[in-house]
Amino acid sequence: MKILDEFINNCCEDETEKEVVRFGIDRIKVLIIDLLITCLVGIILGEFLRTVLFLICILPLRQNAGGFHLKSRWTCLVCSSGVLISSALILKYVKINETGALFVIILDALVLFAVAPVGNCNRILDEIEKKVYRQRTRFICGVETLVFLLLFMNGKSEWYEIFWLSETITGTLVVVGKVQEARCGREQIKCTE
Repeated sequence: MKILDEFINNCCEDETEKEVVRFGIDRIKVLIIDLLITCLVGIILGEFLRTVLFLICILPLRQNAGGFHLKSRWTCLVCSSGVLISSALILKYVKINETGALFVIILDALVLFAVAPVGNCNRILDEIEKKVYRQRTRFICGVETLVFLLLFMNGKSEWYEIFWLSETITGTLVVVGKVQEARCGREQIKCTE
């Protein structure tokens, strides 16, 4: 850590800049730990490729759609790791009903198009950010939904389940985040630990 602190002190001039860099480095640490845990679980379950594809789907969608977040980065790490491990287990052991999958992904896409992005305690969005994140979310969601539909029409459930799960988790977190935002007020979003 001393090397990291020295690096930050040498490259940043003021305290605000140092805090931003520290925050970014902490986010990278959490992301790397999440990725390693998820890939390890994917390898153990014999689902490495599908697990990696799931990460490729959910990370940009979740990052742009926003929604519910926990206050502490480390609490978030534990919970997000749990969600990612659960997702790998679902991909391995749960067979998704075709009709249900189609209904749910359409519902998820509608929710993401209508509600996202949603700010949280870590990130209250201004109007410009909302516009940018809304466009990104809609693009990513649109592409994922289209890929889901193509795979669905070709009976490739082992692959379309990945896109279904990505949108379902993200859509759920967006709805929960919106409820949290409405309950606590836009400017005073309170997070749980």
